[in-house]
Amino acid sequence: MNNKFLLAGAALVMFAACSEKSEIPVTGDKQTVVFSATMSSPSTKTHLGDDGYSVNWNQGDKITVFTDMGESATFDMTAGGDTPNANFSGTIGKSNSYMALYPDNSAATRISNVVNTSLPREQNLSANSFNNHLNVSVAYTENDQLFFNNAMGLIKFRTQNANGKNLTRVALRSQRGVLAADNISITMDGNSITSVAATANTHDNIELDALRGEYVSDNTTYYFVVMPGVLNGIELTFSNASGSSSYIKKGESSLTVESGKIADLGTIDINAIESNESGYEISEDGTTYRVSNADGLIAWANAARSNTSLNCVLLDNINMQDAKWTSVGSSENPYNGTFDGGGFTISNFTSEGSFIGWYEGSASNYEIKDLTIENVTVNAQGNTFCIGTFVGVIKGQGGNLTNLKAVNVTLNGNTNSVGGIVGETSGLENNVVISNCSFDGTITGGLIVDGEAYKVGGIIGISDNNYVKLNGNTFSVDGVELEAGVMPALN
Repeated sequence: MNNKFLLAGAALVMFAACSEKSEIPVTGDKQTVVFSATMSSPSTKTHLGDDGYSVNWNQGDKITVFTDMGESATFDMTAGGDTPNANFSGTIGKSNSYMALYPDNSAATRISNVVNTSLPREQNLSANSFNNHLNVSVAYTENDQLFFNNAMGLIKFRTQNANGKNLTRVALRSQRGVLAADNISITMDGNSITSVAATANTHDNIELDALRGEYVSDNTTYYFVVMPGVLNGIELTFSNASGSSSYIKKGESSLTVESGKIADLGTIDINAIESNESGYEISEDGTTYRVSNADGLIAWANAARSNTSLNCVLLDNINMQDAKWTSVGSSENPYNGTFDGGGFTISNFTSEGSFIGWYEGSASNYEIKDLTIENVTVNAQGNTFCIGTFVGVIKGQGGNLTNLKAVNVTLNGNTNSVGGIVGETSGLENNVVISNCSFDGTITGGLIVDGEAYKVGGIIGISDNNYVKLNGNTFSVDGVELEAGVMPALN
């Protein structure tokens, strides 16, 4: 059965920006500003109108306004809602110019003519619209009028024959291209956007999750809010809540997403897509398992124990439902492939040894990234086994560990090394780079020497050389003391 669709002809439709006027009574060093806003772009709780292109405000919408010195303030809606017109009011310092961000984001910043904000990869499934707190728009003014420009694009699709299949999640993935990012810089020249760039923690996938009790429905249009750019090898994965059933639709050609435009993928007939009950598919070159449920993950693990360079890409969250996990990779046959978690979560299992027991990267293409492990217990095997949530031992050519999160994890070690992320690094010939990883859980094990913990760490239990590089990692540990340790700089 042919599960592929062409994207070259995907329709692009403009959705309008928004204009705002203001009245500015001045009080001391602050100004009380009232914006009269006309809205035609997606935002905080804002939704598409019945025509599918214009946008209406919702009660409770907010925007962020910046001065030229970077001061920011939230402006609240004071009138309007469910129409393209609304008033916003707020207090902010005097400025030669103002920039505004829609939706409101207290963590956003302005530096010169650049606004820094974010676009989340987790979005809600919303019938005939997009979900709250999404489509990013910006404006610049040196007077009392604002005109917002859409920084993001939309990808829409419709569904057919989805009823009765209890589908609760739709994931969009691009094999090459960025869909969302935790840090985005939007540069303006006057009131025109000149560039939109992802500056940190990029994501090649976005997932739409249905609210409790809701499902993907027939003859309904759904939207992803995505960054502008060229996407190659995109696919849609429809799955139920348990991940036991999934339907994967692939694209053969590239798709260009532009700011302020809607790309239409057309109608997806679920019955025309072959159901992937096995939970995985293998790439045409045989190097990668693409996994959507627990059975698929176990199938990859069994294959990777003999083919240690076999890559894995997650397509969905995976609930292991209290299954037992056996480590991939041993001291004799360390794993040396790439595991791409896609920003998804593997949860609810007990592991005899770390998720990856022994890891040794190759000269290129070695990485474990974008994965959360949650509600898991990891037990050491025997008296000589080092454990961490993700990797027991890293050796040889090292590797990159990026954007890994351990949540509510219990590590039961012994007298060997125990680390929140990695148990031990040993005999390295190249760098191990651990970036933006976090551990939250309980650690027992290691040694207590003169009342202090030894061979235990929130990130790494122990390292025997200087090839370890750490960036932006955090941990919160209950259990053994962490005040000392062999390499406190690593923890």
